[in-house]
Amino acid sequence: MLQSELRASEGPGAVDRAGSALIAEVYPDPALRIWTRGVSHGLDKRESYKGPLRGHRRAELAAVLQSGCPLSDPDGLLQQCVEEDDYLDALVCALVARAGALGLTEVPRTAEERRLASLEGWIHLPACDLEALTS
Repeated sequence: MLQSELRASEGPGAVDRAGSALIAEVYPDPALRIWTRGVSHGLDKRESYKGPLRGHRRAELAAVLQSGCPLSDPDGLLQQCVEEDDYLDALVCALVARAGALGLTEVPRTAEERRLASLEGWIHLPACDLEALTS
């Protein structure tokens, strides 16, 4: 529905399933794993940060994000990331969207990848360190 409304208001070029227009498909879990790989308190291979009992892990992960990409948080919203996993997901999605806007996500490279992405969609994953998002 959002894509349809955007296409109607901005024109057909505003929406591209391959991810080169105004909308990017983002999955926070793999992006978070990329950004915390090899970092103390990073997300382990099969570990989850979801659910009411995983607040301590979300706190550690939010701290890793904050140390890599200092975020202004005058309203204390980072605490919401600890309390509810949806908030952490939203933060990670926003960071990936920033990476995409800077051209720092993986994009379809081959003609076949572009063809498939235009049909099935393209999931943007970060191709940068968190520090790159502050420029």
